[in-house]
Amino acid sequence: SGEGEIATNAHVVTSGEGPDIRKASNVFVRFADGNQVPAQVKGFDPFADVALLKIDPKGLTLRPLPLGSTKDLHVGAPVAAIGSPFGEEQSLSVGVISALDRSIQSLTGFDTTGAIQTDAAINHGNSGGPLLDGRGRVLGINAQIQTSTGDGSGVGFAVPADTVRRSLAQ
Repeated sequence: SGEGEIATNAHVVTSGEGPDIRKASNVFVRFADGNQVPAQVKGFDPFADVALLKIDPKGLTLRPLPLGSTKDLHVGAPVAAIGSPFGEEQSLSVGVISALDRSIQSLTGFDTTGAIQTDAAINHGNSGGPLLDGRGRVLGINAQIQTSTGDGSGVGFAVPADTVRRSLAQ
């Protein structure tokens, strides 16, 4: 938001699993211009893998992305994933929605349902970044890859925007 609220994955700003999950004591948000500011973890939902950060917006030019909806999504729709795969900041990959309503494992060991599957490259470091539609609306938060080798294999998953919205409201 323009007030400095940022949605990301819970696993990006926490450590541990199950009952041992703890928020990070120090979190920073880095912008494309290199500016890095401290952030507070305002809350996290380990069941949905969603977290809310808050930064002080004073002196920053924030351009919030609108949170879309997943109700009209369809397989084959174009998407773009933004993140920092392998430490390569501000990276963009494109693809399509490969499947809808997938189940992915949460930090608690339970399944999170409704995930968006995409062939847009999602690798280690893309977590917490947005999955966008062609109009720049956030369809979800890039969360996981499915791989047997540790490499990206064209099967990535995002926590859907409707789940993100519910978690943020809590």
